[in-house]
Amino acid sequence: MVSQATIASAFNSTGTKNILLGGLTVASTVLAAISQQAWLTIVPMICLLQFKQNPSQHLQAFEKNYEVLIETFKKEVNDVIAPLTEELSQQKSVIKPQLAEGEKGRLIIVMDGNNLYHSAGEEGVRIDHKKLIAQICENASQLVSVFYFTSVDSTKPQEVRFLEYLKWLGCKVITQEVSQNAAGIKEGNLDAEIMIQMVRACEISDTIALCSGDSDFKPFVQYVKEKGGRVEVYGFDVQTSEKLKRVADKYVDLKTLKVFKDNPKKSNDHPIIKIRN
Repeated sequence: MVSQATIASAFNSTGTKNILLGGLTVASTVLAAISQQAWLTIVPMICLLQFKQNPSQHLQAFEKNYEVLIETFKKEVNDVIAPLTEELSQQKSVIKPQLAEGEKGRLIIVMDGNNLYHSAGEEGVRIDHKKLIAQICENASQLVSVFYFTSVDSTKPQEVRFLEYLKWLGCKVITQEVSQNAAGIKEGNLDAEIMIQMVRACEISDTIALCSGDSDFKPFVQYVKEKGGRVEVYGFDVQTSEKLKRVADKYVDLKTLKVFKDNPKKSNDHPIIKIRN
């Protein structure tokens, strides 16, 4: 027969206490869940009974509470949206400085390397990019950046050296490795990257000089102008889209500038443009 002292000793042990406490915890959790479920079931039933007894009164109360809820929701939404709307309106109202005729202000140059290279080849000339950058910069208060976009065959040392030279001048060179299509022709296209850069550039410049004759850029020239920016297009007359010429603030035929190499075999030597970022 088990003595009372043995039972008391077993009850006071740590393991037994933990078991009992665990059981009580589970029981209380179950009871709480049952009570909550009962409450969620009973309250709607009481409300339904009251509504049946006096439907018009409770319907009016419901409508009143609903209106209050909607007004509160509108106010909370307005508190969040109003500051954003004000911020956007302020951004839209930012007006770029009025430039005197011939001035360019803050300038960003965007060069479509593929288009320039092939157009110059059609004209039988080679562009001296150092001279080109220098002439475009005339009447600019600041040269923010020069971006040069081109496809490249990295297996050709002369192409790699040329791009290193542009970096030496201070240009930001964006490249894409050429790929070979089904016909065996090597090709590369960075039009999308140029378009994105034009959108970004219009926020931090007064004038964008686009060196390309590609008509695909016409919508982005229009976008920059809508944002208050100026766009100058530089290209070879025959190789430049008439649509692009018309939409630009200024069109410059490269053949009217002194930007070609006198001796194609002689490489450029010293950079003359310092770009301020």
